[in-house]
Amino acid sequence: MPPPPVGREWPAREWDVEPEKLREYASAVGETEAIYHDAGAARARGFSDLVAAPAFAAVVVAPAVAAVIFDPEVGLFDPEVGLSSYRFVHKRQLFRWHRPIVAGDALVTRARLVDASEAPDGRAGRVFESETVDAAGEPVVSARYEGVVPPAGGRRKGSSRAGSGTRASGDSEHLRHGSPTQPSGAVSRPAAAGDVFPALSVLPGPEATKRYAEASGDFTPFHLSDEAAVAAGLPGIILHGLYSFAQVVRAHTAPWGGDPRVLVELSGRFRRPAFPDRPLVADLEVAEAEADGSLRTGGELLQGGRAVIEEIEGRLRPN
Repeated sequence: MPPPPVGREWPAREWDVEPEKLREYASAVGETEAIYHDAGAARARGFSDLVAAPAFAAVVVAPAVAAVIFDPEVGLFDPEVGLSSYRFVHKRQLFRWHRPIVAGDALVTRARLVDASEAPDGRAGRVFESETVDAAGEPVVSARYEGVVPPAGGRRKGSSRAGSGTRASGDSEHLRHGSPTQPSGAVSRPAAAGDVFPALSVLPGPEATKRYAEASGDFTPFHLSDEAAVAAGLPGIILHGLYSFAQVVRAHTAPWGGDPRVLVELSGRFRRPAFPDRPLVADLEVAEAEADGSLRTGGELLQGGRAVIEEIEGRLRPN
């Protein structure tokens, strides 16, 4: 088989942003700010129309990136085997927002393969990038996906979920709706190195993966069926990685009333799967305050005291 076509750009994919889809996505990830549900509230805060939750960028770029992943020449998908690309393990994600997405946008995304590697143990590493522009050709969002396909037969068969923490016994309001809670010593709007963000705790219920699948279009079976998850070597249904990533986004914007304009860039490394019915807790702080007022952030997203997403690096522009 010839080497993967590193550097190739695939045909563009178009996306017309509809307000109903923005509301559906916001509800699926727990965004309760009025600007994500009511066009009047969004206009009152300076947006031209209903605004998208920042992590909605993942939905917009998904068709273009999937076209690359599922191209047999990339080396992750064999049409004779079937959906082998379900073995693709998402390792790192980066989004860079040039401006918020709003209802009525006509967006165009182009994706490309930027790196490919083959490890001695049979793992296949791939890195994809995408650029999304509006009808005027102005940049809207840039993304970078990094992942690996483990060698055939190399996935661990699922033991138990015990290492991921115990199931939550209650479904309190602050967990169910993901409200920020104020930890001891934190400040309401972090501004200096060492300042701690208000904690964000969210409890993904048993329908979380179904709702996210419907909102995002990602119906990968191991997010929806215990049987499919076990067949893939997992102990049971796992949350979508980008659902978890959306909670990190929320934790970054919450101190500014959920305003998507403050978030410029966010990246993180997916450390281990997360599961429904267990709280996710974002633990963030300011790593650096820059001269122009921008903030660099760092931290983890935890479940059961263990990192689900680590090496989080964000950039905020509060002003």
